[in-house]
Amino acid sequence: MMQAIRLKTGFIPVFFVLLLITTSLQAKLQVKGLWVVRGTLTTPARVDQMIRFAISGGYTDIFVQVRGRGDAFYESKMVPKSSLIRPRTFDPLADIIHQAHGAGIRVHAWFNTYLAWSASSLPS
Repeated sequence: MMQAIRLKTGFIPVFFVLLLITTSLQAKLQVKGLWVVRGTLTTPARVDQMIRFAISGGYTDIFVQVRGRGDAFYESKMVPKSSLIRPRTFDPLADIIHQAHGAGIRVHAWFNTYLAWSASSLPS
């Protein structure tokens, strides 16, 4: 009987330590993600608006489409920059990384792997 009481009282502190560890890990593993399509990355004003939305919504992660139809929404030596970006010197991905990281938000780049074009006329 005495041994059963010792086991029970010894179990209680261990239980609470495990509960604290589990709760701490759950808080670190929680993700509140925002999926951002490339049409949002065309101008600095649109990127700023999206970042403000992410901050106000308490998002922890932003998943950004940086390749759509064979063009890039970042500086690249391998693929052409999207013709939708204005001004042409704007680097949407670099701006998003700078602003999001400053707000404690993680950034994940999302690529459309094989889609090059689906419109009736080819890109230039």
